[in-house]
Amino acid sequence: MNDDSPSTGKWADISSGIDRARSQGAKVINMSLGGSNPNYSTVETAIKAATDAGIIIVSAAGNQGNAYTPLYPAAYASDSDVCANALCISVGNINSSNVINSSSNTPGSTMKNYHVMAPGTDIYSTTNDGSYGEATGTSMSAPHVAGAVALLIEEFPNLTAVQIKNLLYDNTTDLGDSGIDNTYGRGLISLYASINASSSSQSIPLTEDLNGNSSSIENTKASLSNAFSNDLKNNYLLADSIIIDGFHRAYRNDLTAGINVNKSNLPSISFSNFDQEKKIESVQNKILNFQSTSSIQYSSNNEFNDSRLDYNDINLLNTELNYTLNDNSKINVIYNKSANARLGFDQIDTFANSLTLDPSSTLSNPYLNYIKKPTNVSFEKHLDYNEKLNTHIIDSSFDASYGLISEYTNTSLNNKFFSFSVGYLNEDNAILGSSFSGAFGNLNNSETLFTDSSLAYKMNTNNEILFKMAFANSQTNFKDPGLINEFSNIDSSYYSLGYGKKSLFLNNDKSTFSLTRPLKVDNGNIDIAVPIYATYDNQIIRENSNINLAPNNDQLNLEFVYNINKHKNNFNIGFLSIINNNHSNQSSIENLFKLSYDYSF
Repeated sequence: MNDDSPSTGKWADISSGIDRARSQGAKVINMSLGGSNPNYSTVETAIKAATDAGIIIVSAAGNQGNAYTPLYPAAYASDSDVCANALCISVGNINSSNVINSSSNTPGSTMKNYHVMAPGTDIYSTTNDGSYGEATGTSMSAPHVAGAVALLIEEFPNLTAVQIKNLLYDNTTDLGDSGIDNTYGRGLISLYASINASSSSQSIPLTEDLNGNSSSIENTKASLSNAFSNDLKNNYLLADSIIIDGFHRAYRNDLTAGINVNKSNLPSISFSNFDQEKKIESVQNKILNFQSTSSIQYSSNNEFNDSRLDYNDINLLNTELNYTLNDNSKINVIYNKSANARLGFDQIDTFANSLTLDPSSTLSNPYLNYIKKPTNVSFEKHLDYNEKLNTHIIDSSFDASYGLISEYTNTSLNNKFFSFSVGYLNEDNAILGSSFSGAFGNLNNSETLFTDSSLAYKMNTNNEILFKMAFANSQTNFKDPGLINEFSNIDSSYYSLGYGKKSLFLNNDKSTFSLTRPLKVDNGNIDIAVPIYATYDNQIIRENSNINLAPNNDQLNLEFVYNINKHKNNFNIGFLSIINNNHSNQSSIENLFKLSYDYSF
């Protein structure tokens, strides 16, 4: 600048100043000055060399008024031949009300993408005589921007100059017309928003490099069924994990927010088929000389017809087709029923099994219940009058899950029924009803081998006892690695005991009592590697944690159902109590009570 006239200077001196700042390792240069086009190659050369070196140049737009576009060097911002990587920023002046000062130059259509606003009205600053005072102009605005750039560079040394510039641009506060406009350009700079994580693109690093692969936090989910412990949800490392935003800046976030532990919900219950009268139509056919029986069950307000079935029809409850091959064998095709159809207690006449509030968890195979919307194709072979071998293929129309099971049943044991089965369950994107995605790793499928035993004993016509237990071993198949380093094989089990009694109080009543320990993981763990720290050289430091998946306590379901059915009157009382829901260590009791009465005309 000219010592005799502090408000004037030479372009050659400005060029020398830019070169000097570059040679001394400057990261940002502020120029609170402006003039007409210098047509002076040394200025352009100096700016080009500086921006090629990754220096951000901030310039005052000028104080000629809103009708004028920025002066030079601010006007170079739109010239890609001068400003490499668009690292030049033009700055306009707003007052304390965030309104452009009448003296400030505006960007117009040519400069609006390279122009921001900052406070420049009545700014307390130094003066030429060495004292302090208030001043107004874009020369007051530009240092705000240069200072913000310097702080961002200091806070995020791993970011490039282009990333720093974009960080400033992407977090401005919109002023004037919506979006980037000819008066305010990109809007008012916000250092606060620029420093905080960009919420639109937060992700979790999957490699040891801060700039490596990552997985979106929105897609990072874990949903655990009530068979698993809460330890993953309660893990302290996941609660204080490193995440990165779109500029690969490291922040801390609680990843446990994306983990859902499902409790055993009190069921939406019905008393067997007492609540709704259903219409059943059976059709006898001969197919290839084999006797066929088709049973189609609709709700009572729809008429049955022989048109082709629409399996998406909400009124269709279930269908069953039975093909008798000879005296000793039969093929069954069962659609839209439970996957436990014609397995275990579903094969015998027992009121203690049918009269229940929660048929999905009481006295049924819990592993097959993970097959949604099942189609069950089975082959029955009678080995003897009281012995039978069933082989079932159960496929889901909801996803790619399926199951295979072979079951032996025996009813020749003196009023006793016994069944034993071995089976295979392939769950699509899940293990025992639990799923993982995103940074946890994408679970492709799981494979479960299980055994199941059912025992029923009819002591007399009024009393019966039912017992069921199941054991399994499961393993996972992840298609993408993630925070989970290793997922061990899972051992799990299930127990249920039921007692049924007729004529408890009256000749026409039935009552059932049951005690169930729902499906629970007995043994299994996962190893996770959680990002906990990011170094200045862009490296991710991880810490490993081994998580026990087996709950330490047992959930118990206690159920009582009482039914009276006499002279077209049907009366029901049901009570279900869930103790230690989710096998929790915290003692808790949840109760459900239902009372209903039906009269048939």
